Amino acid sequence: EAPATAAYLGAWRGCAGAAAGDDDVVGDDSGKALKKRFAAFNGHFETLATATALWPCRDDALRAELQGAIRSRVADPWARFYAEHAHTQFSAKHADAYLATE
Repeated sequence: EAPATAAYLGAWRGCAGAAAGDDDVVGDDSGKALKKRFAAFNGHFETLATATALWPCRDDALRAELQGAIRSRVADPWARFYAEHAHTQFSAKHADAYLATE
């Protein structure tokens, strides 16, 4: 993996961790843990989506490689987590704020 690719993917580590469950809420389906996981992902995602939008990649093959890596490390695990837990009652107030990033 090239250094630039590793740096780009490394920037997504927090988001990937929240998506895949590499944090302290793994296996804990309590409302507080779910809120924490949704909030962590949303925070990382919003920050990175804004920052990486300014990182141009003119190499089509590299762009496709990066998109594939982000899809498999972040988007796919998050989609599975979201589908499993988005309809769980984990917040009495403002649940929609936690479900911002689908």
